[in-house]
Amino acid sequence: MKIINNIRTHIERLSDTSIIISISIITFLAFSNIFFGHEFTDYDDKWYISENKNVINLSWKTIVNIFSTPENGQYSPIAVTYHAIIYYFFGANAIAFKFFAVLTHIFNSILVYKLFKNLSSNRYLIIFVTLVFAIHPMQVETISWLSAIFRIAATFMLLGFLFYCKYIKKERRLKYSLIFILFFILALFTKEQAILFPIGLLAINIKMGHSLLKKQIVIENIVLGLIVLAFGLITLGITKTGGPDVTSLHVSLYTKFYIFSESILRYIYNFLFPFNLSISYPYQEVLKPVNAGLKISSTLSLIVIGIITSVKNKELCFGIIWSIGFLSLALSFTFLHLRDTFMADRYAYLAIIGFGFILYYLLNLLHRLLKKIFIAQILGIALIVVFIATTFNRVTVFKNSETLWTDAIKVNNKNRFAHNNLGNYYLNHGELDRALVHLKKAIEISTDYYLAHSNISKVYYKQHKYELALEHINENIRLKPNHERNYVNRAGINEILKKYDECIPDLNHLIKLNPENETYLTARAKAYFFTKKYKECIDDAEKIIESAPKNSIPYYLIGHSYYKLKNYQNAEMYLTKAIQLKDNDGVYYNVRGLSRLFLDKGSLGYTDILKAKELGVKVNNNLLEQLSKSFKKN
Repeated sequence: MKIINNIRTHIERLSDTSIIISISIITFLAFSNIFFGHEFTDYDDKWYISENKNVINLSWKTIVNIFSTPENGQYSPIAVTYHAIIYYFFGANAIAFKFFAVLTHIFNSILVYKLFKNLSSNRYLIIFVTLVFAIHPMQVETISWLSAIFRIAATFMLLGFLFYCKYIKKERRLKYSLIFILFFILALFTKEQAILFPIGLLAINIKMGHSLLKKQIVIENIVLGLIVLAFGLITLGITKTGGPDVTSLHVSLYTKFYIFSESILRYIYNFLFPFNLSISYPYQEVLKPVNAGLKISSTLSLIVIGIITSVKNKELCFGIIWSIGFLSLALSFTFLHLRDTFMADRYAYLAIIGFGFILYYLLNLLHRLLKKIFIAQILGIALIVVFIATTFNRVTVFKNSETLWTDAIKVNNKNRFAHNNLGNYYLNHGELDRALVHLKKAIEISTDYYLAHSNISKVYYKQHKYELALEHINENIRLKPNHERNYVNRAGINEILKKYDECIPDLNHLIKLNPENETYLTARAKAYFFTKKYKECIDDAEKIIESAPKNSIPYYLIGHSYYKLKNYQNAEMYLTKAIQLKDNDGVYYNVRGLSRLFLDKGSLGYTDILKAKELGVKVNNNLLEQLSKSFKKN
C-alpha cells in the first residue's frame, strides 16, 4: 500500500515533459532488442524496400514515379519516399530502418499523450493508455516488420486528431480545419487504412459530449466522407493492377459470422494475454467452426453489454468506439474477400488505444469494488511490466525470416502459410532439403495450396529433378490457370528437357497475353526451329527484329532456318547481319561457313568454320581437313 501511495505521489509531481521522456525511454528499452542482428525479412521487406528501384535510386525522377505509379497493387507514395530517404543515407541497413521505425512509434506515443491531454483531465488514465499503446506486444509487428507502414500513416492521423481538438476548442477556425484535413490526406497517401480517420473524430466528439447531429459535425462528416469515397475508388482501381492474391474461398454467411466473432474474441484475448502472438493467423484454422454458437453468442453479449454499460460512461464509450472503429476495416475482411490470414496484430495498432481505455475502466471498476486492497493498482502495474517484458522478448522473433516463420509454426504447426514461407526462406538460402520438409508439410495441410506447389517446383528445378518439378507446375496451373509465371516455368523446363513440341502451346498462350514480348517470341521461334517448323520460326524472328533490330538472335534463327530450307543465299545474308551485331558467337560463323560452301564460296566458308572452331564450336574436322587439302592443292 505504501509503495502504491509513493508511486501516486511521484506521478502527481512529475511534469508533462518528465512523463513524456520517461515513456519514451521505457518504449525505447522495450524495443531495444531490435538493434541486434536484425535483417530485412523475405515477407515484403525486400521487394518493398531493399530491392525496390524507387527506394534504392532516389532522384527527382523516381519521386515523380513514386507519386504517379502504383506498385504491386498499392499506392503509398509518402511511405515509399520515407524509405527512399533513409536508404539514401544508410543504404540497405535493416537496423537503420528499424531504428527510425522505433523513433516513429515513440513520436506516435508522444502524440497519443498530447491528444488525450486535450480530451481528459485524468492523468492516470492518460499515462496508462499511452504506456499501453507504446509498449504492448501486439505493436511489435507494426514496428519490427518494416513493410507494416501504417505506423507512418498513424503519425499523420494523430497529428490530424490533435489539430481537430484545436479546431473544436478555437470555435472551429478555418485554418485548423485545413490543417487537420491536410494531415488526413497525407495519411491517405501513406496507407489506405487511413480512411478510418473519421472514426477517430467521431470518438473525439462523443468523448467531448457533442451531438453528432450538430450541423457543423454533419458537414465535417460529409466532407471527409467524400474524401474517403474518392480515395476508396482510386484504391480499388489500383488494387486491380497487382498486389497480394486473394484466396478463392467460398464460405457460408454463418461461417463468416463465426470468423467475425472469432476475430473479435481473438483480438481481445491477444490484448489481455499476448503470449502466443503470430505474424499469421490462417483462415484454414477457422474455416471449420468450433463452438461457433457459443462464440457468436459471446461476441453479441459483449457488444450488448458494452453498449448498455457505455451509455453512462463516456470513457468506456470512447474506448469501445475507438477500438472497434479502428478494427472495422480488418473485421470487414471476414465478409468481403478472404486472404490467407483472417486477422493481424498490425491492424490493432491504433485500436490498442481503445483497448487501453476499456482496460483502465475495468481496473477502475475493480478498484471501486475492492477499494481497500489496491489490487487494481497492483494488477495495472503488473500488466505494464509484463507487457514490457513480453515486447522485449517478442522483438527477437522478427530478427529474420527464419525466426519469424519458425515462431509462427511454433504457435500453430498447421499453419500452411508459415510452412510455405519458411520453406521459401530455406529455398532462397540454398538449403533445399530443409525447404522440401516445410513445403511438403504445407501441401499435407492443404493439398490445393498453389504457393507451396510453386516453391516445390523451384526446389526440384534446382535439384535438376525436372520431371518432378513439372508435376507441381502442372498442379499449380490446374489451381491457378491465370498465373502467367506458371506457363513460363513449364515452357522453360520443357525446353531444358528438349520437349519443344510441348513448349509451343504454353508459349502460344503467353504470346496471346503479351503479343510483342521479345522473350516469349524468341523462345517460340527456337521451339519452332527445333521442331523443324522453319517458316514459323522465320515469322516469329521477323517480328522480333521489328521491335529489337539490334538483337542478333532473330537474325541467326532466320539465317539458320533458311540454311535448313536450302536457301543458302538468304542464310548467308541474315547470318552476316547476326555476326555484325555479335562477332564472338562461333555458331553463327559455323552455319554461315556451311552456307558459303554451298554457294561455292569455299575460301570464305573455310575461314568461317576455322573461326567457329577458334571460338569453341565443335566443327566437322573431316570437312576442315578436306577443305584444307583442297586449298593447298590450289
